[in-house]
Amino acid sequence: MVDWDEVTQTGILYYTVKPPIPIISQREVVGQWSVCKNWPDARSNLMVLKSCEHTQFPETPDYVRADSFFAIYVVQEGPDVYLTFMVRNDLRGNIPKKMVNAIAGKQPGIMAQNIKNGLKMLGKL
Repeated sequence: MVDWDEVTQTGILYYTVKPPIPIISQREVVGQWSVCKNWPDARSNLMVLKSCEHTQFPETPDYVRADSFFAIYVVQEGPDVYLTFMVRNDLRGNIPKKMVNAIAGKQPGIMAQNIKNGLKMLGKL
């Protein structure tokens, strides 16, 4: 995360994705990350990511620049933690449709496990 602004709760997020097999090019995403605390209620937080350009992260031939049209997450805390999300990405480049569908079906479980691991590291679980 770069250029994080505490007042507006926005920043630039850069991340790379290593493909499951080496014949597929690595992907990268540069996006504006925004957080709206206490939305839609006091126990919830809304997070939104949308692709953008940033001078610190120019496109390079080493990666295919994926486009995140939007990624919306709502985290609701209480006795349990609930995550609601909706994502619309264009991975760009050539990836077999069967592979995209196979990976997309596994992503929610992988994401949930990553969030759970992160919360454990922060002592929230």
